[in-house]
Amino acid sequence: MITDVGNLWDFSFMWQNFEYFAKLSAPFLMIAVAILAVGALLIMIVTAVVVAVKNR
Repeated sequence: MITDVGNLWDFSFMWQNFEYFAKLSAPFLMIAVAILAVGALLIMIVTAVVVAVKNR
């Protein structure tokens, strides 16, 4: 039976692992965000051109 749960969670170890995985995945996440941002920008441009051509 666990009576002292303070030693059960080693938060410094958890934060070190979180920092490691964040550093490891950050470049891939930035690539995905950049692709989504460029896609959203292209959709806005295409929509604006289509609306402008229809209203001409």
